[in-house]
This record gives sequence, C-alpha cells and structure tokens, in this order.
Amino acid sequence: MKRKSFLFLISLIFGILFCYFLKEKNLKIFIIFTLSFVTVVSIVLKLNKKFNYFLVFFLLGFIITFFNTKQSILKNYFDENVNIVADVFSVNKTENSNKYEIYIKSVDDVSLKEKSILYTDANLNIADRIFLTGKIREIKQNTNPRLFNFKKFNLKNKIYTKIYSEKVKILSKSDDVFLNIKEKLNSYIKNVFDKTLSEKNSNIVKRIFLSSKFDIDFDKDVNEIGISHILCVSGLHIGIIYILINKLFTYIYIKRIFREILSLFFIFLYVSFISNPSSAIRAEIFLSTLLITKYFCKINDSLNALFVTCLIILMKNPFMLFDIGLILSFLSVFSIIYILQYFKEKKDGIVNRLFKISLSVLIITLPVILYVFGKISIFVFLANIVLVPIFIFVIICSFILLLLSIISIKLTIVLAVIIDFILDVLRFNIEFLKDVSVRINFYNFTIALAILYYFSVFILIKRRIFKKLSYDYKKYLQIAIFTMIISISFFNLYKDETKINFIDIGQGDSALIRTNSKNILIDTGGIAFGKGNNGKTTLIPYLKKQGVNKLDYVFISHLDADHCKNLKLLCKNVKVKNIVFRKNGYKDYLKKYVKINAKKIIDIQSNENIIIDNLSLDIYQVINSLSENDKSIVINLKTHNKKILFTGDIGLFTENQLLKKNISADYLKVAHHGSKYSNTEEFLKKVNPKVAVISCGYKNRYNHPHKEAIFRIQNVTKNIYRTDLDGNVILKINNCKEKITSFNKIHENLLESIYFYFEDIIFITFYLFSFMILILIRRNYGLYSSIENIR
Repeated sequence: MKRKSFLFLISLIFGILFCYFLKEKNLKIFIIFTLSFVTVVSIVLKLNKKFNYFLVFFLLGFIITFFNTKQSILKNYFDENVNIVADVFSVNKTENSNKYEIYIKSVDDVSLKEKSILYTDANLNIADRIFLTGKIREIKQNTNPRLFNFKKFNLKNKIYTKIYSEKVKILSKSDDVFLNIKEKLNSYIKNVFDKTLSEKNSNIVKRIFLSSKFDIDFDKDVNEIGISHILCVSGLHIGIIYILINKLFTYIYIKRIFREILSLFFIFLYVSFISNPSSAIRAEIFLSTLLITKYFCKINDSLNALFVTCLIILMKNPFMLFDIGLILSFLSVFSIIYILQYFKEKKDGIVNRLFKISLSVLIITLPVILYVFGKISIFVFLANIVLVPIFIFVIICSFILLLLSIISIKLTIVLAVIIDFILDVLRFNIEFLKDVSVRINFYNFTIALAILYYFSVFILIKRRIFKKLSYDYKKYLQIAIFTMIISISFFNLYKDETKINFIDIGQGDSALIRTNSKNILIDTGGIAFGKGNNGKTTLIPYLKKQGVNKLDYVFISHLDADHCKNLKLLCKNVKVKNIVFRKNGYKDYLKKYVKINAKKIIDIQSNENIIIDNLSLDIYQVINSLSENDKSIVINLKTHNKKILFTGDIGLFTENQLLKKNISADYLKVAHHGSKYSNTEEFLKKVNPKVAVISCGYKNRYNHPHKEAIFRIQNVTKNIYRTDLDGNVILKINNCKEKITSFNKIHENLLESIYFYFEDIIFITFYLFSFMILILIRRNYGLYSSIENIR
C-alpha cells in the first residue's frame, strides 16, 4: 500500500465512530483494555502489518474520543435562573436574534469556566465582559430523524449549553489579551471597509475576511445558487492570502524556506483571529504538511499530505469528523488532486479547466450536499466558472486595500472604486441567477444511496478494467448485478407496510402516516406562546427529509395553536390535496387564523368512515360541546388488523361520550399531552391499548404529562413512549409483524439501530456483493495493471 496514511485515517475514523455511537461508559473502558491487549499481542507476534496498523489507529481513535467525551460542568445549574459573568468571543447575527459565543467566568459568584452560546437582542462586541441573568439549558441532539444535530455540531467547540437572556449588561472590557487584540483588529478591518466601500459591498468583504455574517439576505442568495463556499473562509481564501504574504516576503532577502515558514505563521495568526473555522484549519495544516514533506522528507505528494492533515485534525479534535465544512473542504481538495486527473488535458484553456475543476468537485461532494441540504442549483457550474474567479480578484484587491490603509486611507480610493464596481456587478449577477435558478430537490437522499453513489463513481473511473474481463466473467458479473436488482425490487414490492411517526414537535401534536402510496398528517403542531416557529425548524424540514412532497390528507383535530398553527406554512411548502376539519372547523379557523390553499377542504359533519389506500379511518366527534378541546375529532385508524387511536385534546366530557363507541385500540395517542383532566380510568380501560404515546414538549410550561395521568395509564399498559424523552416515536405495521421504537432509543441501542437501518443494510450488502465479485475476479486473474495498483 503506497499511502499508508489512508489506512491510518480510515482506521482512526472507525475508532472515533465506534466510540461515539457506543453509549455505555463501562463497556467503552472494557473495549479499551481488550483492544490494547489484542494490539500488543498482535505486534509482539508480528502478525499482518496492515492488521496491526488498523488496530493501533482504531484504538487511538477510540481512546481519543473517549477522553474527549465530556459533560458540561454547568449541569447542576440546568433550567435554573442564574447570574452569569462572561466574556464575548464570537458574534453572529441571525434572523430572529443575535447569537454570541461566550466564555463563562462565573455562575452565581462561583468560579466556573466553560464556553456557551447566548441568544439575546442586546448588541454586544467581541471582548465585552457582560453580566446576564437567564436559564442555562443543555444543548440537546436532534430528536427527529435526519434533522440538524445542534449538539453534535457544537461538540467540536466544546460547547454543551445555551442561554436565552433579555437582561444583559456590559460591565467592562475583558482582561483577556488575545480577545482584546482580536477585537481591535476586527474593528480596524470593519472601519477600513466601511469607510472605503458602500454598505452592501463592505458587508460582503467583511463576511469573507472576518467569517461573520453581516448581510443575511446576500448569504441566502449565494446559498440558493450553490456557491456559499466563496463567502466562507476556506482553503481558497487561505491559499490566496498565503500566496500574497509569501509574495510580499520576496522583497525581503531571506531564504525561501524561512519565507514560507513566516507566511505560514501569519496564516495561523489569521485563522486564530477569525475563531478557527474548520475549513481554514484544514487549509493551514495542509499547507504545513506540504511544507514539512517538501523540505524535510523530500516528498511531494499532495494526496498523502491531505490524509495526514485529516489525521492531525481528528487526533486533536475527533468531533471535527462531524463538521460539514471540514468534510466538504476535504472532499473538494481530494477531488481536485485525484479526480481532476481523469478529465484534464494539457490543451485545456482557463474556462475548460474551471469547468472540469467544478465538475470534479461536484462529483465527489454531491452526495454530502444532497444528504445535508437536500437540494442543488443547476446553475452551480455557471456560478463557479464565472463568479468564483471574480471573487478571487476581489479578495486579492481587498487584501491590498487593507495593506494600503495602514499607510494612508487616501491611497485606497482608486482601488475601492474598482472593488465597489466589481461587487455591484457581482451582486446583480447573483440576484439574476437566484431569480432564474432551477433547483434539483432530493431531500430523502440517504447514507445508503451515498455509499452506492461513491462505489458507482469508483467503477466508472476505473471502467477500463471491464475491457480486460473475458466474456464469461462479464456474464457472471451481470448475473450478480441482475440478482441484486431483482432481490431489492422483490423486497420492496413484498413490503406492504404502514409507517406512523409521532413527530417530536415540542409542546403540540403532529403525526405522519405513510403507506406505499399515500401520505397523511394528523395535526401540524405550532407554538402558542413565544417567538419560536417549530413549523419552520421541525415540521417542514422533517417532511422534506422524509421525502414527503405531497400530503393526500391533513386532519386538523381542533383549532388550538399547538395542533394547527403550522397549517399555513405547511400548505406553502408541501402540496396538500385534502384538509379535514371538525364540523364548522374551517369557518372557525378563518376567524382565528388566515386563509389557506388546498385542493379540497372538508368539514366532517358527523361520525364518518374514510378509506385511504389500505387504511380505514373511523372518525368520531362530539358536536354539542362548548370547549374547543372537547370538539376534537377522534380518529381510530385500522391497518393490517391493528388499531391506532388519535384523541386530539379531548377531555372528560368527550371521553364519556366515546365510551358508547367501539374505541378499543392497540396503540393510543394519549389525549391532551397527558393532562390529568383527560385520560380517565374508564376511558383507558375501554381503549385497553398495548402501547400509549404521549406527545409533549420537553419541560413544558404546563408540566405535561401530569403524574396522575401517567399513573392511570400505567394501570392499563407499562409501554409508554413520550416525545419529550424518547423523541420521534416510530411505529411500523405490516401483515407479518409490528414494531414500535423511538429515535432516541435507536441512537442508544445498537440492535435498535440495526433494525432501523435494516433496509439500507440489505440494499448496501447486495451492492457490495456485486462489487466484491468484481474485485475478486480482478485479483484471481491478475487483472490489475501497474498503473492501477491500490494506493
């Protein structure tokens, strides 16, 4: 193996992932000792070298992750009102409020030092020492599949908590020397660009150099056309600045090696100054590795340097593995070093070369982009070919402008006019491309599809091996692939399944029901009090990530905000065919909320039965009630000889009326989030569920579910799932079996994870089977050429 660093990196990544997903601490300690023993024995006995390398770096990744997995030292203060003294070290503007990263100095006069995130309307600056009053909350992981994991995102920065505060007061400036230098440099750069450029153009340049958002609308436009990387401080920016600094040092008569070391030193200072964004860290370590291998190892291997760079980053901070910026940065550089060679030609002009670079990068980064963002603009090629070179020119000019401003601001006038003109043209083009841009949406892109995609790319790149295969072996390979396709197709056709997700929508209700051909939503959730919008942050992203582009039916149980407030947003983002309200429900909805768009709006007039695909829905409602909660429509869903009862927010009055009906069910969505004023003993005995599901918000203001209700439910069934504790509750029912689990349990239990991803595992296994046949044929019959040796 020519590049051992690749094996080291893969082994280290496996070790990190294994430790991260293994939750039991005692089991981790046992594994560390067991693996240490096995590794020592393997090295002493001089077993296979590659196996020894794998063991050593797997163990290293496991140990590093184990010792980096920590809990917040502020856990004793969670959810309590406390007084905090802290220093501000990072500023970020958001749509709803200002977001600051702070370094806590003390809590209630007790010295405690830890990073946290502060959300407030107050305007603060870097190096401000502040006093605030607020609640410290633990940052939770995502509780619905495929949604953004804010906890994982902040692990790399050792941030475990967030604070919301309206009472923030600036005390003084921090006594931290680095923070004060950072603030002064930050202010200087802002002032120079604000004085010399127009407001909008100044915001763009500040975004590039300071890695902070100043113009949220422009950021959105750039994201829409798929060139957000030009605004992030990435390898492109670091490379340009490094070259410019290096060029300046040519005027000082020192050896080239010292010139490059000095340039690198300034890059490290700059990256620290802008709070160490992951892509910039990758760039600075990559440059360092190239420099060391070039002058001290006499090796010029960019791909090896890239693998070593990742090794260093992950050994320093294993949670950088989950940083999307680092992943995209690594894949982009890999594609330019490795993939581009299959496309480029010596006669390529600038436009051709830019196109092929863009194509190479897109080929390798596409699965990550689709998995994380779920969409891509078809104008990404045009934007990269035309706009990226212009941005490079702007970065160079802006850097020179900063240097000239040190001498005199008057020297920057001509250059500032040029930059302003270029950026005006650039903004016009970006707005134009945004307006005409057509996006490809693929929100339900899975890890399984990503793996299959990368294997397919590998086979296509190495397609010349097929020419060396004899007819017989090609035939065997085709049979294997055909068998795989038929098996997967048969598996999918055989699977007649109903899947129900009780979405963790916070304090509210929303359940997604899916058959092979139909999608149904019962309630939309919504926030009754406060600024939040769980429709925007949870419901719509969740539906999109699940591949739900249309809903055949949306049932609104009643008109409380936590059950229907997100309906308008839902209709804007997802095609809705039918919306079902209680009697006079839509008329009352219009009085309380706003008009909505749907093909058909239905008011249930009395008890009805609706057949949808293989589902039968018995709908009950009590007409003569004054309470909005008791007006809730109750749905008893039947599928595959099982019943699931959805009860809205019904109370004692409606429950008593329903005792006369056939409401027995295998699964019960507990009424009114587990309120003690609902879920009477008689009602629960009548339903007699095997499993009860409670939808409520984590530590909500109503203290749902109430202890009295829990006690009554436990007298009927011990199997209780709660969205506040278990996250998204997943129920699968088919003719053969039924299975209920939760998203949080999947993350905590390896067997649950295997079950949850079983289809993906089968799909990948069949594909790998075919792929391995190809590899074995090549090895057994000597089909590797000297050029194609595994590296």
